[in-house]
Amino acid sequence: VSLRPVNDPDDGRTIRVGETVAGSLDYFYDWDWYSIHLDEGETVRIRTDSLLVDTIVYVDFPNSRINQVVSDDDSGGGLFGTNSELVYRAPMTGEYLIAVSEAAGDVYAGGYYLSVEPARRGTETVYVPAGPDVVESPFGGMLVFEDPSERFRIEVPQAWTELETDPSAAEVFSGIDPGGNATLLVVMEVVSDLGIGAPTLTGYADVIESTVLIPNGATEIERESVQTSQGLPALRFEMLLLDERATQLIYVSDDGVAFSTTYSFPAEWQDTMGPLVDYSFGTLTDMSYPIAAAVTAATPRPTEVPASAQTYLNDKYGYRIDIASGWAVGEEADDYVSFWSDDENAWLEVITWDLGTSYSLVDFAEEARASLEETALDENWNLLEVTSWGPRSEDGREFYELGYLLHRSEESCVEHVSEVLELSSSYPAEPYGFIVSAGTCAYSLNLHGQEIKAMLGSFRP
Repeated sequence: VSLRPVNDPDDGRTIRVGETVAGSLDYFYDWDWYSIHLDEGETVRIRTDSLLVDTIVYVDFPNSRINQVVSDDDSGGGLFGTNSELVYRAPMTGEYLIAVSEAAGDVYAGGYYLSVEPARRGTETVYVPAGPDVVESPFGGMLVFEDPSERFRIEVPQAWTELETDPSAAEVFSGIDPGGNATLLVVMEVVSDLGIGAPTLTGYADVIESTVLIPNGATEIERESVQTSQGLPALRFEMLLLDERATQLIYVSDDGVAFSTTYSFPAEWQDTMGPLVDYSFGTLTDMSYPIAAAVTAATPRPTEVPASAQTYLNDKYGYRIDIASGWAVGEEADDYVSFWSDDENAWLEVITWDLGTSYSLVDFAEEARASLEETALDENWNLLEVTSWGPRSEDGREFYELGYLLHRSEESCVEHVSEVLELSSSYPAEPYGFIVSAGTCAYSLNLHGQEIKAMLGSFRP
């Protein structure tokens, strides 16, 4: 008897808002899927009705993550309480997928009605969780993955399909490449929970090698001490895992939280996968380390100015700022001046805007932030995250504080930037606004963070 594929007429049908269509789950484990176009912010009520099957309805969209797929089983009530219903707010304009299946999968088959209509005002709505940022890289789009606690960040290939994870195994992300040949696994766990004594990087790596790698068939294991992009110590395993090549990066934070990322792929792919893995590993960031330091650096008013500082005076615009010892003027123009540390890993600049007489501090701060975002777009910079933003008041002064993570190019480091946005103390008689910015690479925060804080705090318009 020859086998032929089933042509399910329900699959791929288009449904529009305001329509009801009849469908049928024709066999065990059947899934019907429909296409619908929604505009950003459009809110619709999606419902299935059936006397024959206990339906589940799903809503998805291209390149979503697992936590962005929403579903409902029995909220629609019905004669047997098994109808599905949810109110969905579209997070973007585009094509969406509505899928219908039977709750038990292997118990019933039968018909149903699927309807989509505009939601009534005030109806409880499903809001889709925000997806990860996507950044461009030499290897195509990369998802900026953050673990559920927002402690760690790493870039992973956007085109790879996210898989279900096993929380009992401390898995926080799992993915597979489009061809199904390469895999990615991200694990996060508290080292002290493993009962191995002191939560050190070496101790954790020893446990991983002896209880995970070797029992699972890893051979030719090589271990190398490396540093993350922040200059933090990590370990990298290279190994053969059955018939595949596997590469694992392990990092343990100061408070004993371990974060590991493992790529596995056919051994013959080493030349093509190696650079991608190197790139991905190079984006690992311990958010608790740099952000805490960056926020500290962004606090603009220190208790004292270092005695070794040199004061820079601008007579034209009437401001002064104390510059740390060892820093030098980089560029000086009519409305702009920059300074660089002696190791050229940190910088500070003062930009003066002639505003006219009708600006408020809020107007100026919002325009300065918008200008930053526009410049980043024009220059193809990646604004990774805003770490601080808002008005501050101290010693009778009013100013705005802005902190952010900036990645200008693949050849440059991730910079932690802090800004003070302030009007002239004689405004509007002197109609000037000042953007005082300072930044440093993540690995130089310990060296330059405090002097940046002091310099920003010493600015007096």
